Amino acid sequence: MATAADLMRSDYVAVEEGDPISDVLRLMQRGKTEAVITKGGKYVGMFDKRALLKSHVDPGEMKVRRSLIANVPRLSRATGTKEIVRLLYASDMHVLPVVDKNEHVEGVVGARHLLVSMLDDFKGMKVSDLASRKVTVLQETDELGKLVNVLRESRIGRVPIVDVTGRLSGVASVVDLLSKFLLMSERSSKGGSTGRGALGGRREHVDRNTLPVSNVMTRAVHTVPSSAALSTVIDVMHRNHVSDVIIVEKDVPVGIVTTKDLLGLVLKG
Repeated sequence: MATAADLMRSDYVAVEEGDPISDVLRLMQRGKTEAVITKGGKYVGMFDKRALLKSHVDPGEMKVRRSLIANVPRLSRATGTKEIVRLLYASDMHVLPVVDKNEHVEGVVGARHLLVSMLDDFKGMKVSDLASRKVTVLQETDELGKLVNVLRESRIGRVPIVDVTGRLSGVASVVDLLSKFLLMSERSSKGGSTGRGALGGRREHVDRNTLPVSNVMTRAVHTVPSSAALSTVIDVMHRNHVSDVIIVEKDVPVGIVTTKDLLGLVLKG
């Protein structure tokens, strides 16, 4: 049976707890969705991007320690696949650190990479074999304040956005939202504007919460039909560095499959 030593990778984002949040967000824009936080080179926790949605502090001014999750399960090199699946599922994390006895991070094991190594477990299974998960969708014209609330309350990283006909037109993620407003905060700061919006950071003449979702959404969306094989879903996740895939029928979003859904299927045997 494979262990964390076999599955771990070293191309993770590592930041010191005193680093600015803005540095982490820029790295996440390049496809790195999780970050290990260290203090003096020793592991202290994982970065929680969702915590920023609850903050009214300018992301450009915040330090990484403000978004620290300290109680994330740690793996050793000897931790087996079944236990890694259980810990990822129970902790609701996408990545877990492999930490040695000296508190140094040796690598990380991610849910997507783990699922790829377990493709045989999903042989012959389709999206329709999973319990149906209703998906919350937003209109392009919905206000960003509504998007923030949905992202705060859900455990998915992306929200499907539809046009006036109900067809999928894009997707908005936590990283899209935070990165967009980080850039706006930095421009506003240079311009000497004052005041703070409900999303944190300075604002000029407009409440950001009232801007349309289309301001932050991404047009590139990764989808599969409900008839797709689960191995195809895992491949889409792995190739595109995403932890959830939207299920569509005739261009209309009808559901979503997350890495946690797939891990739960493994646990059920």
